[in-house]
Amino acid sequence: GHIMRLLSLADALSDLDVQCAFACAASSYTEPITKRDYPVYFLPAGYDRMEEEVPALQDILRRFGADLIIVDSYYVTERYLEELRGKLYLVYMDDLSSFAYPVDLLVNYNIYASLTEYRKRYSGCSVKEPDYLLGTDYAPLRREFRNIDVRIPSSDVRNIAVSFGGADPMHMADSFLKTLHASDSRIKSAVVHLILGAMEPDLDAIRQFAETVPWLKLHINIRNMKELLLSCDMAVSAAGSTQYEICACQVPCINFSMADNQIPGGKAFGEKGIFCYAGDVRFRQDFYQNLLQTMEDLMLHEEKRFQMAAAERALIDGCGAERLAVAILDGFKSS
Repeated sequence: GHIMRLLSLADALSDLDVQCAFACAASSYTEPITKRDYPVYFLPAGYDRMEEEVPALQDILRRFGADLIIVDSYYVTERYLEELRGKLYLVYMDDLSSFAYPVDLLVNYNIYASLTEYRKRYSGCSVKEPDYLLGTDYAPLRREFRNIDVRIPSSDVRNIAVSFGGADPMHMADSFLKTLHASDSRIKSAVVHLILGAMEPDLDAIRQFAETVPWLKLHINIRNMKELLLSCDMAVSAAGSTQYEICACQVPCINFSMADNQIPGGKAFGEKGIFCYAGDVRFRQDFYQNLLQTMEDLMLHEEKRFQMAAAERALIDGCGAERLAVAILDGFKSS
């Protein structure tokens, strides 16, 4: 998710004649970056030991001739950012508001981003308050999600997109399929389009299962997410960056959380009536049964699906990467 959102931003910056490169931990999955022909520099430390990488990163920045750096990791520390600030324009992509980040520009495009809460974080501390870019107007989606035509949900739900993330460490896809297979749910009257990543731990078993049922179609490591979403009448997704792509496609959606950083976004989408929030898989023993029931309810509620699609359309137009790129460059030029 971090790589994909930075790729969208790099594409938008490139359109503005900015040369971009990536610096990643050696263990990172960088194929999407190299496929887009961006240079990749590898850092010697593990992704969770960022302070150890600072000397190597500074050397990379000098060799590349960088004027600006965009940092995107949950493992940054205050010391790490202080080592970089002042040497070049420093931007941080935030989701968590973990501490008062010593940066020049702070970006949080999530639906729950709050200027008031950030200002409380910086109030009374020695860290200089940065400039901010907050809210869903800056959600950096891929180019294909820009300005999608208005869509009216169909009266019948015939195709459902379901995603449990690229890695699926909790084996959610397998648990969901077993629960659905054992039920008499009307969901099986539609086609479930299950989106799986290359790192799906139960891929072989799921492939074998898919050959035995007519209602399941697999999409593995897909490159046409927009086309798939536009072909579906409803979606189920973890409360991560895919939520914003779903909004751009105006697909009524049920979301859920499976990690602490997904809870604020999951709840916010639900509380605003944009999605139906099915809770956190880690804390509900009846999670899968509840998910199936929520899916059935939404399938039967045409008016609700219509309202959700309109709310999604109002929230996301797909042009966030371009807005974000322009705003970052404006901040850099005025610094």
